[in-house]
Amino acid sequence: MRIPTVADLHLTELRKTRGNTEATDIARTVLAAVWSSGVVTSMLVVENTRGAGLKDSERTYRLMLLDLLALADAALPEDREDAPLQVIVARRQRRDGTLMSTREDLLADVVLRIEDSVEVGLAARGLLARLDAHDMHIWPAAQSAGLAVADFIANLTYNRRCRESRALFAALVKRDRLRLFEGLGGYAERRARIAERDGDLAAALARWALLDCGTQADCDGRRATALAHLWRRVLGCGTAGPMATLEAVLERLWRAHKAPQDHHLLAAALTRIESALLATNGPPAQLCRLHNLMHQVANQMGDLPTAERMLAGQSALSTATAMDPSLFHLMLDAQVLRTLTEELRLDFAAAQRHARNHLRLTKQYGTIWEQLDDAPRLSGFVQSRLWLRARMTLIRALLLAREPADLVEAGTRLDEIDAQTLNESDRSRLFGYRVWHAVHQGRSADALELAEALIERHNDPFALQHTARAAADAALLNSGAPTGGLMRLLRILRARADGLVGHPGELVWRDIGVLEWQAGGRQRAACDAFTRSLKISAALPDSPVNLWNRLVIEVHRAQRCGQTPPVRRLPAAVLRLDEQARRMVEDTDPVQGYRRISPY
Repeated sequence: MRIPTVADLHLTELRKTRGNTEATDIARTVLAAVWSSGVVTSMLVVENTRGAGLKDSERTYRLMLLDLLALADAALPEDREDAPLQVIVARRQRRDGTLMSTREDLLADVVLRIEDSVEVGLAARGLLARLDAHDMHIWPAAQSAGLAVADFIANLTYNRRCRESRALFAALVKRDRLRLFEGLGGYAERRARIAERDGDLAAALARWALLDCGTQADCDGRRATALAHLWRRVLGCGTAGPMATLEAVLERLWRAHKAPQDHHLLAAALTRIESALLATNGPPAQLCRLHNLMHQVANQMGDLPTAERMLAGQSALSTATAMDPSLFHLMLDAQVLRTLTEELRLDFAAAQRHARNHLRLTKQYGTIWEQLDDAPRLSGFVQSRLWLRARMTLIRALLLAREPADLVEAGTRLDEIDAQTLNESDRSRLFGYRVWHAVHQGRSADALELAEALIERHNDPFALQHTARAAADAALLNSGAPTGGLMRLLRILRARADGLVGHPGELVWRDIGVLEWQAGGRQRAACDAFTRSLKISAALPDSPVNLWNRLVIEVHRAQRCGQTPPVRRLPAAVLRLDEQARRMVEDTDPVQGYRRISPY
């Protein structure tokens, strides 16, 4: 390359004397040589694209060096865990010849702060053993080939606006020879990078997916790039590794954000992971698994457009997924989710039809299972969660339809399930369905008795929903329920509903309003509860089911607080229920008429 000494191996000067194209060719040759030599095993860069940091630029520089060391620790070979870490920093001088950062500065702001960084998880504990004050050096770049190479990497990083440099930089990143990190990127972003440094790819993916960029410049791009880079690493983990990692990511996200008020955060994180899978051409099975959880969250939020997009996506993936029998459970999950999407449309007949098809398929699966060697008999299969979910899905569809024959069948199927064999969550759900069943059959006293037991044993939002409905119906019907008992339930409901933000919070606060009015005689408290209910409802997506529930809440507030419901365009499914309710209103109080038509 006609470069006489290491002192002349300076990419900034080479760009000036030989132009960008030749200088980049030199960089490509130099970096290929140092990589093939085996001396360089990793190249890491920390940059500060946002210009964040301290007023003192030198202190900011040292903090970025601390970040670089924390990330570099995991890049050392695993078979050299006890090897010391030498830190060689290029000598940087002011115009008067004094050092910009002395060795004492670096020791104070870097080496001595490693322990603090370890305490908050921003550096690996092994770094403490690797780094010693004796191993911190400041050398002239002209005397170190290593510093010359580091200068090449730094120059490529901040010259990515040049086409040639950008292409070389991207090629190094794609081949995993170079890893770029944002310095001073905020605690959440640094934790995501630290998880990647520690090899915990599931935690890194989850943290990046949840990262709230706010108004940070370039954060969206950094997040998308990091997720795609991580997923490419995951895809290199063998055949079973990628699915296992995805399951771990989804479990982390679901466990931390399964509460209704957190669903919007969860939905956004899942969408970002979906983009990373699509960008890296992830296997269909993984996309199918992800779509099932996205579909579940969309159903629970009442987000019909996303649910319908998931339906279309699963149909496109079904052929590739069905070719592997081990993935059959994904198809069964998608079937259940389709049933629940029909509920969002208020098409309860379609929901029941899909639920019956799913139960039929589950029975066929059980018959096949019985033929397998050493498999339990069918009597064992009917205790499985797969079988339970199929029955519970159909029971829900029957309760939504509310026809007399459907309610009779629902009661029979509820009696077939032994609550003692269920986990806590399923037991609460079964108990809630028993309350719901009694409400729809008009057995107000039974519903209230069941609701009192439900609220004593379970504390999830849907237990609150069913209890509130039973108590409010009892208060409205003047069924002889003691006022003292209703007021006790009202106090419990108020205390537990205070933190509800998403669905079913709007239904719980609607029925708290009914109890305040009917049992407590407190008009202002009732109107406040109805207003709170509408505020929660207004934040939910405008699916038919949410629009119907909002309309029913508005009827409550209008009749009890004198506020006329706003005029809005409603989908046909909502108008059909509204027409049924209006016909019933001719013979009864509007609130009771709409509640008798509404399944919720």
